[in-house]
Amino acid sequence: MNKKILLFLMLLATTGIKGHSENDGEGTPNIKKNFFIDLGGTYGDFQDTRFSDVRESGFGGMTKLGYNNLKTGKHFWEAGFVFNATIENAATHDQGNSRILYPNLYGKYLWGINKKLYVGARIDVFNSYYRICPNLQNNSLFAIEGNHLYGSVIYQIRINDNWKFRATGDLALIGFQNESPSFGMSYSPNRIDRGEVNYQDPKMGDPSDYKYFKFKYFGNNFILKTEYSFMLKKRFSFSYNWEMRRFSVVDGYPTTLGIHNIAVRFNIIHREKQK
Repeated sequence: MNKKILLFLMLLATTGIKGHSENDGEGTPNIKKNFFIDLGGTYGDFQDTRFSDVRESGFGGMTKLGYNNLKTGKHFWEAGFVFNATIENAATHDQGNSRILYPNLYGKYLWGINKKLYVGARIDVFNSYYRICPNLQNNSLFAIEGNHLYGSVIYQIRINDNWKFRATGDLALIGFQNESPSFGMSYSPNRIDRGEVNYQDPKMGDPSDYKYFKFKYFGNNFILKTEYSFMLKKRFSFSYNWEMRRFSVVDGYPTTLGIHNIAVRFNIIHREKQK
């Protein structure tokens, strides 16, 4: 766990990067509003040791649509929808593949410590991960449904007149989550643990049934999201973002997944003013 904490704190190492101080006037906050779209490539990997030690990985694409509002030194908030899709194959054989769909609707709000550093929170309104493995037939769908609250940090600097750099980190603190299948059955483990198995219930295998969501926290459901962006003038930015998730339904048999994205952002609408 110490290594995970250190990984998150590495974001703060970017404070060592030298750049010009952002000068938006004599004490007057600069308000910037963007409606944006991201397009990029994705690399994902996955391992669920409940069933196998074999890792699966593969490539795909991502898109994000969102809106953000920055009041320099005061606040930053953003709302967006991001969708990743990949096709992944096992590292040890070529018998079939998995198709991954990963939609996420989120919002975040951070307070400005100064013109460079912002701290606050992010919430996933819904965070769904679907893994479709046709060769498994009855157990062809692996799904995770959840809502999570994160602690968030942003650090940004001006490199020169054309370029700015921004580093973002989100670390999950608490949340509610359900997944399917369980270790020995193709149903939600949370429902099985409560002894409410009813084969006449059409929702028996539905991981989105909120009744069976289970409380999660930092110690048993590690989720870390990071992003490094280089912003070119007012319209474009280039970014690398990475997410790691690790949790255990059965003690000693963790599920781990990672998502890597390289993306280009275009600000469809950009507004900037002094206030």
